[in-house]
Amino acid sequence: MPGPNSTPDMDSSSSAGSAKSTDGSRGESDITTTSALGHCGHDQQSLDRTAAQFSHVDVADPGALEAELQYERTHYSNYAVSARLSEGAARVISGGIDNLDRPNVLRDDASKYSLHDSGQVDSSVPPPDLLPIPGSFNAVVRTNIRVTPPEHWQDVRQITLHIPTKRDPQTKERIEPFYKPGDVLTIYPKNFPEDVQALINLMGWGEVADRPFEHHSRQGGGIPGVPNSPRPRNCFPLPNSTLRQLLLHNYDITAIPKRIFFDQIAWHTDDPMHMERLREFADPKYTDEFYDYTSRPRRSILEILQDFPSVKLPYQEIPSIFPVIRGREYSIASGGDLLKEKGTDELRAELLVALVKYKTVLRKTRQGLCSRYIASLKPDTTINVMIGDNQGPPNESRHIRAPLLAIAPGTGVAPIRSLIHDRLSYPVCGENILIFGGRNRKADFYFSNEWKDLGVTVHTAFSRDQKEKIYVQDVIRQQAGLICYLVQKGAIICLCGSSGRMPEAVRQALYDTLVIGGLAPNTEAAKHIFNNRVEYWEEVW
Repeated sequence: MPGPNSTPDMDSSSSAGSAKSTDGSRGESDITTTSALGHCGHDQQSLDRTAAQFSHVDVADPGALEAELQYERTHYSNYAVSARLSEGAARVISGGIDNLDRPNVLRDDASKYSLHDSGQVDSSVPPPDLLPIPGSFNAVVRTNIRVTPPEHWQDVRQITLHIPTKRDPQTKERIEPFYKPGDVLTIYPKNFPEDVQALINLMGWGEVADRPFEHHSRQGGGIPGVPNSPRPRNCFPLPNSTLRQLLLHNYDITAIPKRIFFDQIAWHTDDPMHMERLREFADPKYTDEFYDYTSRPRRSILEILQDFPSVKLPYQEIPSIFPVIRGREYSIASGGDLLKEKGTDELRAELLVALVKYKTVLRKTRQGLCSRYIASLKPDTTINVMIGDNQGPPNESRHIRAPLLAIAPGTGVAPIRSLIHDRLSYPVCGENILIFGGRNRKADFYFSNEWKDLGVTVHTAFSRDQKEKIYVQDVIRQQAGLICYLVQKGAIICLCGSSGRMPEAVRQALYDTLVIGGLAPNTEAAKHIFNNRVEYWEEVW
C-alpha cells in the first residue's frame, strides 16, 4: 500500500487501466481492471463486470469518467458545490445514486471484492442532535426497509418519513411542508463517533475535544480562533458546539481530499520525509502519483492522516482544512394519496435510495457518508431534511387528462411513482404507461406489487435475465406502434434516471419509433415532431 515512506503504487495484482465499450447501446464495458461482486441470474456469486467497476451502477463511458475524476481531484476548487450538480463527473455516472458519493468508483480486479465481509457493524451511531439548518424541517423515520434481496449486491432502501408542520421562529406562524412531483428531499449525513474518536486520538485533541469551540475559516476571510470572523459557508453548528460535535455534525472527515489538502497539512509535520511526500502530492508535476494515492484507492482524509501520523493539525485549523458536510438530494417517490398519513395532518414522504457500498484497492468495505448514515437510521429517529422545489413534469389539468409515457431505469422510477400517484388523485386521468429497466426481475423490479393495482401498464427491460442484454431503449423500439399512438393522442413523455449516455440513447430510440411507426419519413423529421408536438420532461442525475 503506498504511504508516506514509499513511492505511491498500487497492489501488484492490479493496475490502472481503461474500459472499452463493447455494446454501443449502453456502454457495457470490457473491463480489465475492475472489482466487486455483481449479481447474475444463473449464479449469485458470479462477477458482473460492469457492477464491479462502479459498485452498483452502470457507467456510460469509463475512460471519460476516469479522466474527469483525475482532473477534478488534481485541480484546486472550492468544496462548496451544489449537491445535485456536484462537478462534471456526477453527470456521467448512471444508476440513480447520490451523486456526491460519485468518487466511490472501483478500478481493480473483481475477484478481490466480495462485499460479503465478516459482518462488521457500527458499534455506535451518530447522535440524534438536530442542526439549526435554515429552511429545514424535522422528519421522523417511520420505516427503513431494504427492498432488494439480502444476497443481491445492491442494497436499495425504501424509506418512509413523516414531516410535521413547524413554526417560524420569529413570526410563530405555522409552516406547512409540501412537495409536488419532481421535488427532492435533502438529507444531512453525519460522521460516526468511532471515526471522530480515531481522529481526535490521532491529532492529540483529547483535552479540547469536549470544550466549546468558536470556529472560523480562512477560506471565508476569517482568522481561526478569532471571534466575529466569518464562519465557513453552509456550516450550521449546534449552539456552543464542542470540537467533537463539530466533527460529528459539520465537517467531512471521510471525503476524498483534493490537492490543496496536502499543501495545507504539509505545514504541520516535523518529519522531513513526510513533509517531502506531502508536498509531492501537492505538486502538479506528480499528478499520477497523487491520483494513484487518493482517488484511485478512495483514500479518505482520515485514512491519509493515519498514513502520516507525524502530522498534528492545530484544532483551530479544522474549518480551513476540512470540507463542510453537505446535504444529499434524493428524488421523492410518493405523491397523491400518499401525501398524508392516514388519520393525521403530517406530510408523508417516501424515498427509494441505492446505498453506495464498495471495496477499494485497499481491500476495505466502505460506504458513502450518506449511505452509511441512512443505513443506520432506525424507526422513530428524527432527522433534518430540506424539501427542494424542482421544476417538475408537465402536470396541469390538460397534462393529467393526457396519456403518460414514463421511462425509468432503476431508482429513476422514484419521481415517476410520485407523478403517477399524483395523477391518479384527480377525477379524470389519462392512461399511464411505464417502461421500466433493471437488472433482474426478482431483485430490482421496484414497486412491482403496486403497478397493477394502480392500473399502470408496464413494459420491462431486465438486462441480466437472459443471454442477450435488453435495455429500455430496446423496448421503446419494440413498442413503436404504441408510442406512435400515444404521440398522436398528445401524451406527455417523462424520462428519469441516470445521466450519461442513457438519456441520449432513449431520445434516439424515440425518434426511431416515429420512423418505424410511420409518423415521420426520417430521423430529422422525427426530431422536428418530437421537439414541437411532444411534451417532454427529463430528470436525470
